[in-house]
Amino acid sequence: MTRLIGRAFALFALIALPSAAIAQKEPPETKETKDAQKFLGLAMMRQTPEQKRPLFEQAMKPLQVAMTKNPENARVWLMAGQVYAGLGDLVGADSSFRKAEQLYPGYAEDLAGEREALWVEAFNAGIAAMDARNNDEAIKQLEMAERMYNQRPEAKMNLGALYAGKGENEKAIKAFEDAIAATNGPLREKLKPEDQAGWKKFADMAKLNIAQIVGAAGVELFQAERFDEAAANFMKAYEINPHSRDYLFKLAQSHYAKASKLEENLQTLRDEEAAAKKAKKDAEAKAKADEIAKLGTELVPLYAKIAELAEKTLTVDPANEALYHLSARSYRMTGEFATDPAQKTEWQTKAPAMLQKRDQLQFEVNEISIQTGENEATVGGTVKNKKAAPGAPLKFKITLLGSTGAPIGTHEITV
Repeated sequence: MTRLIGRAFALFALIALPSAAIAQKEPPETKETKDAQKFLGLAMMRQTPEQKRPLFEQAMKPLQVAMTKNPENARVWLMAGQVYAGLGDLVGADSSFRKAEQLYPGYAEDLAGEREALWVEAFNAGIAAMDARNNDEAIKQLEMAERMYNQRPEAKMNLGALYAGKGENEKAIKAFEDAIAATNGPLREKLKPEDQAGWKKFADMAKLNIAQIVGAAGVELFQAERFDEAAANFMKAYEINPHSRDYLFKLAQSHYAKASKLEENLQTLRDEEAAAKKAKKDAEAKAKADEIAKLGTELVPLYAKIAELAEKTLTVDPANEALYHLSARSYRMTGEFATDPAQKTEWQTKAPAMLQKRDQLQFEVNEISIQTGENEATVGGTVKNKKAAPGAPLKFKITLLGSTGAPIGTHEITV
């Protein structure tokens, strides 16, 4: 959670137009804008919102006349936006500022300052609501901050988290994607080096959050036995975060679950083929054999994916017994479909070799989980002793990888 304290710019300062804007023939003063400016100036001299409000209301009266009398005058809309902001009507401020810039693009730079100042106020109100656990109000305020000024990533990051908490995944992903874009936007070059580094962290966090949302959706799809869609989600999450053990493992599990379903169909076809042969129904037996061969063309590449993913996951999760099983079964089933005797022998030899590696494990680690916090992470899991002497100490080395794949933390623990 990121909080900005204070105002980024003076909110109701008189506009000092740059020379380029002056050259474009700035919008003229009128009797109404001069009258409104007097009340604006008086409002700036007051200390409390209660003291300021009646002066802002007085300033609005001549501007409302000017909106009808001189609707093409951008200065009228600029000042109206300032007054609306002082009255706390950010919707009115936004629409007035848009009108002013549309009529006179020379105001763009100054309006950016006005908008960012209002962004700070709305952003801080949103963070205060988050602190009070009023997430609906937080979303309202942060969305308003984005409406006022959309060049910074901080509100987008918090909106992404809030949307995800409500299960609005598409909106959450969009907010995080927009945050990434903002960290590479035009404001970045104006930041100090340390602030640029902070924005890079925002981009890294946003990517990891998108991967987490996509991966969580994959889990739901897996539980609904929609294995192809689950695999697609885990693959997307892995492409975003290619250093995650979890997405690799779950991707392998999704392919394996699909293969298991297809193997049920395979066994049914084999039973039906055997029955047709026994009944000497040659044509039916041939048809079943063709279906079995066709199913094999789908299963063999699937087994190859499972084995590849399982072996890759073993490099970072070497005590996971399930991974050895996934690889061994994939090898054995590939051998069953091989037509070349040499290939059949090769694959069916690789299967028991992988099981032998599994049987050599001293212990097994399952149900690995990780919970992240501010500059820390908690890793959990279960350990099952397989061959170590009862009561013997087992040492584990846990390494956390950052967004680039480089180690960012290592910890050893003895159980």
